[in-house]
Amino acid sequence: MLIADIHSNNLLVALTDNSILSTVEKNELHRPSARKFVDETVIHVSQYILGGAGALTICDLGQARIGKVHRGNAMPLPYRAPEVILGMTWGNSVDVWSVGLLAWDLLHKHGIFRVYDKSEELNDAYHLAAITALLGPPPDVFLRRSDKTRKYWDAEGKWHGPVPLPSEGGLQSLEMNLSGEDRDRFREFMAGLLTWLPEDRLSSAEAYFHPWLRGELGVEQ
Repeated sequence: MLIADIHSNNLLVALTDNSILSTVEKNELHRPSARKFVDETVIHVSQYILGGAGALTICDLGQARIGKVHRGNAMPLPYRAPEVILGMTWGNSVDVWSVGLLAWDLLHKHGIFRVYDKSEELNDAYHLAAITALLGPPPDVFLRRSDKTRKYWDAEGKWHGPVPLPSEGGLQSLEMNLSGEDRDRFREFMAGLLTWLPEDRLSSAEAYFHPWLRGELGVEQ
């Protein structure tokens, strides 16, 4: 099974200390959370729960797929893998791509990619331009997997899409909240997850046992 919807809004944090819920209840009684009404639905501002955080759990499997090969749109726009954007077949490596972007989002205020335009066509162009600036031009074997690639790159892989190409800098150009060996290992981790060719990405097991995930994080405060 592949999830096809991995992002920070679909993560739940398990509680290791249920007594925290009593504190949340008392806070809600004495200082109710802000709320608003939308039609007949009441929307509450979430409370911060400090301490007692356990393992992360993926929730919302409504977009999950059974099987190895799929085609068609999937994934939230900023997390969408290049093979999905270009209408190629795709498999569980799209989840690996999303995990790379999720790891970045959990450590930084702003994501690597975003929604660029209300027009789906222009948004795809901006998104692919940003991926090209980050990863460099796609390899020829990737370009040959979809006729849509001709709209964005020439036969040599040079960008000629309808939007300008951002200045290329690669993963080395991204400003990170990490330092020293942690930063270097995180870049290596990201480089293994964010690749043009799905088959070049780390497997789930390889990502799970990557040295960066096994070490201590040096996040600068």
